[in-house]
Amino acid sequence: MPGARVFIGYRREAGGGYAGHLAASLTRLLGADAVFFDERDIATGEAFPERLRTEVQECSVMLAVIGPGWASLAGARGPRLHTEGDWVREELRLALAAGKRVVPVCVGRAELPRRDELPDDIATLAELNAFELRERHWDADVRQLANQLGLLAVPLWRGARRLAALGIAVGLSALGVLLLGTNRSGHPPSDPSRLASYQPSVPQLESLVARFATVPLSVPTLRAFLGRAQARHVPAEQLDAALLGFTGHLHAFVGQRDEQSLLGHNPEGSWPTDAERAALDAAVRAVELGDFDAALAAMPPLVGKSPPDKSNRARWSWTRYKRAQLLAVRGELAQALELQDEVAASARGGGIPFASRLSRARLARELGDIDGASRRYAEAERDTQDQRFAIEAGREHATMLREAGRAAQALDIERRVQATYDAIATPADREAREHARQFVVDLEQSGRKDEAAPIRLRYGL
Repeated sequence: MPGARVFIGYRREAGGGYAGHLAASLTRLLGADAVFFDERDIATGEAFPERLRTEVQECSVMLAVIGPGWASLAGARGPRLHTEGDWVREELRLALAAGKRVVPVCVGRAELPRRDELPDDIATLAELNAFELRERHWDADVRQLANQLGLLAVPLWRGARRLAALGIAVGLSALGVLLLGTNRSGHPPSDPSRLASYQPSVPQLESLVARFATVPLSVPTLRAFLGRAQARHVPAEQLDAALLGFTGHLHAFVGQRDEQSLLGHNPEGSWPTDAERAALDAAVRAVELGDFDAALAAMPPLVGKSPPDKSNRARWSWTRYKRAQLLAVRGELAQALELQDEVAASARGGGIPFASRLSRARLARELGDIDGASRRYAEAERDTQDQRFAIEAGREHATMLREAGRAAQALDIERRVQATYDAIATPADREAREHARQFVVDLEQSGRKDEAAPIRLRYGL
């Protein structure tokens, strides 16, 4: 959507911080001329009512940032949203009346207000499909939002179609021919006719792009993946799963660039140097070109020896995290897990963030080490202070165990996850209901209908 302009509407006391972060993120992605954010763009002394009306009329899309308490926040004359002259309401009224595209953006785990919570002149807001921005996936979510709105210069779905048209079929056909060679892995060779005819569907590629919006899914990168699959003799029927795992590792390496989210808050010691960041940027560029060997050569060297001291703790961890992520992209999962475990073993006082704990469990799971993955999932669940993170680890843990045929163990973990949901969520919570529905099925299939009955009642299943 060339020349598009985004209007960010928000209430300062109910999501204002998120709105500022969103404005900064979209500005980096689209440019300052494409984003209007009043706190930044209205000059001191400028008449703001007329400027706001003009910006609403000229915008292509309004993002209505909705944080906790957005609809119920009280003022001197009652709920502010129901008060005449409330500018949050006025902006929305003008945009809806003008037929502008309005997207509710829920932040801080807020939910879209019900129609009966809204004034009549903006009540249709409750019927619009909302987009949730999650703190842990902020950059990817913002890029996905921009992509869905058609704001990127080259929309990602077009990129997916171009990938399918330009490189996938040719690369996979070549891969089928290559697999006719000697299989040194000891596994039965793949069926080259099935491999040559394999082509990921455009919807599948679009799904991958949407899930991992910061991943450079270029034709060279995908061809490099296919070359790696050929070298490891990946059977044709497993290529879909291999592509998904590969894309996840790409997301971890390319998408997690912020040191605070990677290392946790207030780590000891100095941050990575400018030279180390520049080396990482060079490695990322090499990955985007599909040259994984050059990427590894460009990576900053590992800092210090084990265990780290206070003077280099953050840099010590950072260089190991990033190298582990790149090794996973290259398919060297055992080496990646070894580095991740080295950092985890050195952590003091919970110094390793949840994302890294979860990454260790996923690597072990991908290596087929169910017991090792189970132990790491349990550590991730136990050591986080955020109950939603604990739920995420628990659900993955239970799914893995059930797939491995360990139904009784999986049920024990699902029971713990459900207890956490019951403690922190209402029966209307979408995730809680989805888990409760599946948990009830698992309980009943295990002959525990008495245990399932109160859960059915609580969640109205």
